[in-house]
Amino acid sequence: MILGVTGHQELGSEQTIQWVRLKLRETIAQHPIDSGLTCLARGADQLFAEALLEEEIPYTAILASRDYETTFSDQKSLEKYNYLLQRAAKVIVLDNESASEEAFFAAGKQVVDRCDCLIAVWNGLPARGLGGTGDVVQYAIKKGKKVVHIDPVRHIVI
Repeated sequence: MILGVTGHQELGSEQTIQWVRLKLRETIAQHPIDSGLTCLARGADQLFAEALLEEEIPYTAILASRDYETTFSDQKSLEKYNYLLQRAAKVIVLDNESASEEAFFAAGKQVVDRCDCLIAVWNGLPARGLGGTGDVVQYAIKKGKKVVHIDPVRHIVI
């Protein structure tokens, strides 16, 4: 099984981040996973990649654009991105020169198209911009993909 992830970059408090990390690990443990798919954005995507690394499960990084690393506004997230990128079993860079909402949505669609099941670390609200978590979840539903919804606001898994 190939497990993909989409999710928010801002997850809230440290307590919420730890809760999401735990729920990602539990979800991974509950599925017979051969590999994972992530865009390596800060927040949920990076937590997912870290959880896969801990379990020695290979993952593919799907990057929205050739300049994707320029989207990281803080040094810590950029360093984590580079660390996780170097450990990816495979890297797919979409044919977009620069990062944009359209490029992010295209990357999210690639995750959905290539996965058997999508983990959505999502507050349940519509996306704030094109290609946000809500848009990727709606695309997955339209494609008939199984979605595991980890809600970082209500602290529930659906």
